[in-house]
Amino acid sequence: MHFPAGVRTNPHVHTLGQHIIVTDCVGVVGDETGVHVGAWHWRGAVPTQSMSHVTVQDPGLDLDVERRDYDEVYAADLGSA
Repeated sequence: MHFPAGVRTNPHVHTLGQHIIVTDCVGVVGDETGVHVGAWHWRGAVPTQSMSHVTVQDPGLDLDVERRDYDEVYAADLGSA
């Protein structure tokens, strides 16, 4: 998945496990992270640089998206609020 600079997902939660492998971003290529089952989160790019990643997860539909505007949370997560 590729996120152009400043683009992110809506906050969401997975009911199955998910493992994220970062392939291009501000961090270090090869960075890996897991998302805990049931943890609300978003992912995407910082305002000045794109981010790409691949995910590995258990099969099945497991996504629940919170359909609110989270611009303030996004800015706070980046330290710019």
